[in-house]
Amino acid sequence: MNQTEKGKAFEYACIVEFENYLKNKIQQKVVIHETKALKTAERLFSKQNSNEQENMLRAAIAAAKIISKCEPHLVFDLLPIP
Repeated sequence: MNQTEKGKAFEYACIVEFENYLKNKIQQKVVIHETKALKTAERLFSKQNSNEQENMLRAAIAAAKIISKCEPHLVFDLLPIP
């Protein structure tokens, strides 16, 4: 797997863990749109061995915690979603 594919796999891990963090730790409503890019990232993540997946998920958890502190608009619903 090349670097680009690993990056896409890591993007999927970040989406999964950011969603989990917002839903479970902050009780924030999360909407993720299923796109072709998301499905590609999911497929590439699933091709990783379990050790690599676990490492990506751990890094993604850390990223979710940092991002939620740096980007409060992603965490708190300030405007209604149409």
